Amino acid sequence: MGDFNAKIGQPRADEYLIMKSNGYGERNDRGQRLIDFALENKIAILNTYFKRKLNRTWTWRSPNGEYKNEIDYILSNRPGMVQNIDVLNLNFSSDHRPVRATITMSKIKKNRTGFKNKQTVH
Repeated sequence: MGDFNAKIGQPRADEYLIMKSNGYGERNDRGQRLIDFALENKIAILNTYFKRKLNRTWTWRSPNGEYKNEIDYILSNRPGMVQNIDVLNLNFSSDHRPVRATITMSKIKKNRTGFKNKQTVH
């Protein structure tokens, strides 16, 4: 998770391994560096895995409110654990909006039956 100040836009042909087609905006140099890092390390850019309304996609707004960009991302080498990514619309004085991932983790309990219990963590 991080404030990368990167705009990644839509994936190109060789980038579908690390991102899906739900990117936002136009790619910049920092976005290309983030994508190169993710490709090299086989890490998924999870914000692109989930379709959201445009008003629930941007994570940064310019001081005059004219520009909105998605520049904060959650990355993982285990994308199957993430159930959803939300950009929260909280009312506090910041030019950024928080990004929340809902993940599912397996919790192994030692009991007589030996079953695994799944829990959702926010």
